[in-house]
Amino acid sequence: MPHSVNQVKGSDEFYRFYRGLKPGSVERRVVDSGLDELKVSATAGKKIHRPQWPPYYVRKYRVTNLWKLDLSRGARMSYTVLSERGQRIVVVLEAFLTHKEYERRFGYC
Repeated sequence: MPHSVNQVKGSDEFYRFYRGLKPGSVERRVVDSGLDELKVSATAGKKIHRPQWPPYYVRKYRVTNLWKLDLSRGARMSYTVLSERGQRIVVVLEAFLTHKEYERRFGYC
Protein backbone atom coordinates (compact mmCIF):
# COMPACT_ATOMS: atom_id res chain seq x y z
CA MET A 1 0.00 0.00 0.00
CA PRO A 2 1.58 3.33 -1.01
CA HIS A 3 2.21 5.92 1.66
CA SER A 4 1.00 9.22 0.24
CA VAL A 5 3.39 12.13 0.09
CA ASN A 6 2.55 15.78 0.61
CA GLN A 7 5.87 17.13 -0.65
CA VAL A 8 9.14 15.96 -2.23
CA LYS A 9 12.13 18.22 -1.83
CA GLY A 10 15.88 17.88 -1.94
CA SER A 11 18.84 18.71 0.21
CA ASP A 12 21.13 21.54 -0.91
CA GLU A 13 23.55 18.86 -2.07
CA PHE A 14 20.86 17.23 -4.20
CA TYR A 15 19.76 20.56 -5.69
CA ARG A 16 23.35 21.37 -6.73
CA PHE A 17 23.60 17.96 -8.39
CA TYR A 18 20.20 18.30 -10.07
CA ARG A 19 20.92 21.77 -11.46
CA GLY A 20 24.06 20.33 -13.06
CA LEU A 21 22.04 17.84 -15.11
CA LYS A 22 21.35 18.93 -18.65
CA PRO A 23 17.60 19.34 -19.31
CA GLY A 24 16.37 16.50 -21.51
CA SER A 25 19.44 14.33 -20.86
CA VAL A 26 19.09 10.64 -20.06
CA GLU A 27 20.44 11.30 -16.56
CA ARG A 28 17.88 14.05 -15.91
CA ARG A 29 15.04 11.83 -17.13
CA VAL A 30 16.20 8.99 -14.86
CA VAL A 31 16.29 11.29 -11.82
CA ASP A 32 12.95 12.88 -12.73
CA SER A 33 11.41 9.42 -13.00
CA GLY A 34 12.64 8.62 -9.50
CA LEU A 35 11.23 11.87 -8.14
CA ASP A 36 7.89 11.05 -9.75
CA GLU A 37 7.89 7.66 -7.98
CA LEU A 38 8.55 9.35 -4.65
CA LYS A 39 5.69 11.80 -5.21
CA VAL A 40 3.34 8.81 -5.36
CA SER A 41 4.73 6.83 -2.42
CA ALA A 42 7.21 7.55 0.35
CA THR A 43 7.96 3.84 0.46
CA ALA A 44 8.76 3.46 -3.24
CA GLY A 45 12.32 2.56 -2.29
CA LYS A 46 13.86 0.08 0.11
CA LYS A 47 14.49 0.90 3.74
CA ILE A 48 18.15 0.80 4.72
CA HIS A 49 18.95 -0.78 8.08
CA ARG A 50 20.60 1.50 10.63
CA PRO A 51 23.98 -0.31 10.72
CA GLN A 52 24.36 0.48 7.00
CA TRP A 53 23.70 4.22 7.34
CA PRO A 54 26.67 6.34 6.32
CA PRO A 55 27.89 8.36 9.33
CA TYR A 56 27.91 11.34 6.96
CA TYR A 57 24.08 11.30 6.77
CA VAL A 58 23.73 10.91 10.52
CA ARG A 59 26.04 13.87 11.18
CA LYS A 60 24.88 16.19 8.42
CA TYR A 61 21.16 15.44 8.22
CA ARG A 62 20.47 13.72 11.57
CA VAL A 63 18.45 11.09 9.77
CA THR A 64 16.10 8.89 11.76
CA ASN A 65 15.21 6.75 8.74
CA LEU A 66 16.98 6.17 5.46
CA TRP A 67 15.76 4.79 2.16
CA LYS A 68 17.23 4.12 -1.27
CA LEU A 69 15.46 4.11 -4.58
CA ASP A 70 16.99 2.11 -7.41
CA LEU A 71 16.79 4.15 -10.59
CA SER A 72 18.45 2.47 -13.57
CA ARG A 73 21.80 0.95 -14.56
CA GLY A 74 23.18 1.18 -11.05
CA ALA A 75 21.86 4.69 -10.40
CA ARG A 76 20.46 5.24 -6.90
CA MET A 77 18.78 7.94 -4.88
CA SER A 78 18.98 8.17 -1.07
CA TYR A 79 16.21 9.85 0.89
CA THR A 80 14.58 10.24 4.26
CA VAL A 81 10.93 10.68 5.19
CA LEU A 82 9.84 13.39 7.63
CA SER A 83 6.54 14.16 9.24
CA GLU A 84 5.86 17.85 9.82
CA ARG A 85 2.49 19.06 11.10
CA GLY A 86 0.78 15.89 9.94
CA GLN A 87 2.30 16.04 6.47
CA ARG A 88 4.63 13.41 5.01
CA ILE A 89 7.67 15.00 3.36
CA VAL A 90 10.29 13.11 1.36
CA VAL A 91 13.72 14.73 1.38
CA VAL A 92 16.11 13.45 -1.28
CA LEU A 93 19.60 13.56 0.19
CA GLU A 94 21.67 12.51 -2.81
CA ALA A 95 21.42 10.91 -6.23
CA PHE A 96 24.14 8.71 -7.64
CA LEU A 97 24.41 8.11 -11.36
CA THR A 98 26.73 5.12 -10.95
CA HIS A 99 26.70 2.27 -8.50
CA LYS A 100 30.37 3.04 -7.75
CA GLU A 101 29.42 6.48 -6.36
CA TYR A 102 26.72 4.88 -4.23
CA GLU A 103 29.14 2.23 -2.94
CA ARG A 104 31.66 4.92 -2.05
CA ARG A 105 29.14 6.91 0.03
CA PHE A 106 27.92 3.79 1.84
CA GLY A 107 31.44 2.48 2.43
CA TYR A 108 31.01 -0.72 0.43
CA CYS A 109 34.29 -0.29 -1.43
